[in-house]
Amino acid sequence: MNSKIKIARRQPWKNNRILIAASLVLGVIVWLVFAFVNSDREERTIHNVPLRYDLTGTMASQLNLQPFFPSDVNPEDIRISVVVSARRYDTVTWQDISAQLIVENVNMAGDYSLGVRPTYARPGDEARFDIKNYYIGGITTQKFLAVSFDVERTLPFELIPTVIGEVKVPEGFHAGDLMLSKKYVSITGPQRKLANISEVRAETVVKEPLEKTTEYNKISIVPVDADGNPIPQFLVIEGDVNATLPVWEIAQLHSMVDFLGAPEAYYANPLRYTVTPSSVQAASAGIAPDHSLRVGTIDFAALSPGDNTKTFLAKDLTQIAFLDGTEAFVAWVDMTGMAERTLRLPADNITLSGKTKARLRDVQRVTVVGPADDLAELTPDNLAGEAIMAENTAASALEVRVRVVQTNQDGKEEAHPSCWVYGKYTVSAALG
Repeated sequence: MNSKIKIARRQPWKNNRILIAASLVLGVIVWLVFAFVNSDREERTIHNVPLRYDLTGTMASQLNLQPFFPSDVNPEDIRISVVVSARRYDTVTWQDISAQLIVENVNMAGDYSLGVRPTYARPGDEARFDIKNYYIGGITTQKFLAVSFDVERTLPFELIPTVIGEVKVPEGFHAGDLMLSKKYVSITGPQRKLANISEVRAETVVKEPLEKTTEYNKISIVPVDADGNPIPQFLVIEGDVNATLPVWEIAQLHSMVDFLGAPEAYYANPLRYTVTPSSVQAASAGIAPDHSLRVGTIDFAALSPGDNTKTFLAKDLTQIAFLDGTEAFVAWVDMTGMAERTLRLPADNITLSGKTKARLRDVQRVTVVGPADDLAELTPDNLAGEAIMAENTAASALEVRVRVVQTNQDGKEEAHPSCWVYGKYTVSAALG
């Protein structure tokens, strides 16, 4: 009995409890070793790795093509996952990695889906960290980059104001047309893409009712093709465009005209005239207290008994919207009692500025308009002209401004109070 017990103590591995304990200790040691080894290496993402490409010796280079990237993708933000030692976690930056665009298969102008080849920036960096994966921008599944190869061009396009949504304003007010801070915009991109642009829309989104004129900053510029499909990719649009959506008060406005160059007699007693239509329903940013609407200006130099009807287009009046279909205004000036007379303008009555050595000739037929009795008293000395000749000009016909004048009681020249010159004139000048 005693001898058996002694033998059992000399062979402990035959004891099951001792073997279980030893196995547990060994397993913990192995786990700790593996945990220590694996914890020494961690995965991190390197941001803002710039995309590089080299077209030297490629077909793209021979065809003078260059890459264009989508406007919503930043080729300067290639993100690359690396496995790096925990002790060197902060030592790996974007400068340690090169993201190379694979361009070997680009052999003509067109759209391509190209991969990116991430490599070490310097030899030996593979000992510091391992490159595991890469993706473009914030999309973890995007492994290929859309690139268009073509010749670069820049063209101007007219902007088409476009409102997205329903515009609602209070009763008694009207929303005018969308007004843009620019009429044209320059777009740079592949020439094939530019050729497909049918129009460029300046889109403003309206979501809520408008109580007053509203400003919109940095609105969307959307080039579209002939079918109205957007062409947003690969295009660079110059600068920002702002927009204004006016909200104007509606009123019944009375049509009026202004006169330019009126002789003294017609300042206090203007010529009688009519405007058709005499009043319009319109919306405007600034309605006059008397509800008058100046539809245009009539220059006396363009007014005579045979030319006394003037037309003004409604579309030329800005800051106003016509709500009754008005397209034009016709102004008729009452020339009753007015007559025309043709007089000669003597060369001696023309003042020449600039080259004073030029010899001028008489202007033979100048049309003067005014009351018949006043016209009968006029002579060629009642005409005066002014012309300008630049120092280096070789022109033989100079524009001359002709006026009707008279001599007052003090012997001084002054503008005639009731007669004016109709039309534009030139004077012949001989250099020397």
